[in-house]
Amino acid sequence: MARVIVRCWQETYRGLLPDAVLDDPGLLAVRERFWTAALTDERYLDHRVAVAERDGELIGIAMSGPPLDAGAAWARLPSAPSGARAVDALTGQAGR
Repeated sequence: MARVIVRCWQETYRGLLPDAVLDDPGLLAVRERFWTAALTDERYLDHRVAVAERDGELIGIAMSGPPLDAGAAWARLPSAPSGARAVDALTGQAGR
């Protein structure tokens, strides 16, 4: 999951975030620690994770969490890096 996130960030946020952040050799380890916690730590029990795959390969990930305002009708989406491959797969644009 972390590899997909890092690749998606590099595709999506290049030019918006500093290259030093996107190319940091430690970024993968940081994201691995986050996703390990997100999937196993009780702090994230009220979050939901969805993955997109194509031909058995993970190509996108999204995570939703509870609204920051308890009265809100919508959940927040703290993590939704999809990358070009996931968007193409979801919209049927792959290979076009």
